[in-house]
Amino acid sequence: MAVLEWQLSDDQLERLDAVSRIEMGFPHGFLDGNRYIFGATFDKIDQERR
Repeated sequence: MAVLEWQLSDDQLERLDAVSRIEMGFPHGFLDGNRYIFGATFDKIDQERR
């Protein structure tokens, strides 16, 4: 039960985060920050409906 009292230091947590970080790749990198995906050109679309 002593393991419940054990904690990693901030430095250890940062090091673990750094080595376990996953490169998201496609499509995440394509979608992240791409304003055109989320409707930035909506006002440019012809709104005429027939």
